[in-house]
Amino acid sequence: MRENLYRELLKKYCDALISLQNKSDDKAFRGGIYCRACKNIHGRCPDAVHGFVVAAKIFGDEKYLQAAKDVFAYGENLLCDDGGMYNDSQTTWRYTTTFHQTAVIEALRAGSEILDKATKSAFENRARRMAEWLYENLDEHSPANINYATTNGLALALSGNYFHEQKYLDRA
Repeated sequence: MRENLYRELLKKYCDALISLQNKSDDKAFRGGIYCRACKNIHGRCPDAVHGFVVAAKIFGDEKYLQAAKDVFAYGENLLCDDGGMYNDSQTTWRYTTTFHQTAVIEALRAGSEILDKATKSAFENRARRMAEWLYENLDEHSPANINYATTNGLALALSGNYFHEQKYLDRA
């Protein structure tokens, strides 16, 4: 019974996010999810990639997979050359990279059989870059609240297991 409730909520939430997702041809905005309260696209919206992939897998509806691809592509606007990811387009804060890393790795784990080769490769390439940035730049001595270093333990553990990279597991 709870599983049905969770599925219904996932569908409801993903459908609501898709209704707010930018569908324009402008790469600077396409795939971003519009916040009605702020009248802005928040930089954390690419974290929705995991939920969209799970919805695509459960419901078999292409719209969720397309939403995942689009929100992931929007994240490219926030990605730095060194693999860190800006929290928003108006800030230089990058420690939230740990949350996006977790979302991308979980999307890969959840949907590996439904992701086409190009999408899986794009997810993996970004995840590798972010894992390395996290490994080099975020630990308990970083100038961030403890939740970032703690979540980075999860992000590096997921990365280490997915990519079979022992240094990430050791740091996690």
